[in-house]
Amino acid sequence: MKETTASQSAFFEKFLMFLLGPSLQFCRTRATEECDNRSHANNDDVGRGAFLGIMLAGRISHRILNALARHWVQRSGFLVSLAWLVASSNALAQAPAPAVTVTPDTVFQAMFESYGNDNTLLDDWTGSDGALSVVLPDGRVVWDFSDTFLGFVNSDGSRPPGQPFINNSMIVQDNGALVQTLHGGTAQSPTSLIIPVDQSAWYWVGDMTVEGDRLRVFVMEFIRTGPGPFDFQWVGNAIASFVLPDLTLDTVVPTHGENNVMYGAALLEESGYTYIYGTEDVSGTEKYLHIARATSGDVFGAWEFYTGTDWSSDPESSARLLRGVGNGFGVAKVGNRFALFTMDSLVAFSSELVMYSSNNPEGPFANRKHVYSTPESSRNRFTYDAHVHPEFTDEQGRLLVSYDVNTFDLSKLLSNVDSYRPRFIRVKIGR
Repeated sequence: MKETTASQSAFFEKFLMFLLGPSLQFCRTRATEECDNRSHANNDDVGRGAFLGIMLAGRISHRILNALARHWVQRSGFLVSLAWLVASSNALAQAPAPAVTVTPDTVFQAMFESYGNDNTLLDDWTGSDGALSVVLPDGRVVWDFSDTFLGFVNSDGSRPPGQPFINNSMIVQDNGALVQTLHGGTAQSPTSLIIPVDQSAWYWVGDMTVEGDRLRVFVMEFIRTGPGPFDFQWVGNAIASFVLPDLTLDTVVPTHGENNVMYGAALLEESGYTYIYGTEDVSGTEKYLHIARATSGDVFGAWEFYTGTDWSSDPESSARLLRGVGNGFGVAKVGNRFALFTMDSLVAFSSELVMYSSNNPEGPFANRKHVYSTPESSRNRFTYDAHVHPEFTDEQGRLLVSYDVNTFDLSKLLSNVDSYRPRFIRVKIGR
């Protein structure tokens, strides 16, 4: 019992530091950081965090031009024309984002609730974060998760003390139902499904892809650096391979992580390539998108890294492409365009899920669009890490998108299992 309680406490120590990190200095540094964020400078949603939004450089420049134009309208038609020309040029550069319609998804929400509350087995999933998915060749779907609770759920929706807690897991979905939780160890003493060689380290999971008879799972490794609650750091990335169809773990092989990029936050198969999206996590509110790619079916082969203008074999040339992505996000092809869904990391613990779009899988991702304000972000709860599940797009063309929910109040993890379970929404892009 004491060991389980300590593991739960350690989880939250790790988790909060991972999310927040140096953003404890957020209020002191935010204004200057925003002035550098050109990709976010033309955001029309100025009301979002009023004391921050007024610092947006693009917004300020437009206001200055408009003020000058009004002041000099009687004295210089040229100034009016200049202000109009600059504003129009910026508007043309940022083409209007398509309309977005969002509705909560009750089917997947009910499926996970039913599975998580079922006490038929006492070593299966009852709550987690992560929720990435991939379709297997035989039609089954694998969901992978990071920190995971297993065990028993009371009839009132509470979780008894002492339930197993592990760092990663999978759920197998078959014929529309969640049927099996995969973890390491035994049913009586479960462990994480994927464990580093260093027993003091742990893996959190990223996205997945299928290559022949192997399921490839991107994982990120963390270690402790001292006895303190926040003494830990990310140390690298790896790719775990599972043999199909049995889903038995085969190998875990280190992979690229140059420039401190956590590759595997999202994957996309497109035009003969596996696009590998990653996050460079500088601080809680300073995170950058990086993109690499490998030939489809060969993530262990040579990678190319996007420089912002071209592809290079040099991993050090990978460029910071977009500021504001989460540690987890999703990319999907919608029609002939590409959509990137993420919780807005420009604001600590933001409730805003946003979308960027591009004509190409490597970007540039622009046209920032508000998608959804997560209603769970209140009363000591917060949301993070959006993921898209294009394999579950419905007949109306609505994408399935998930996001994680967690709580600052550790007692809620036991009193209410819904405080630590993903949520699902349907997103329709366009008319």
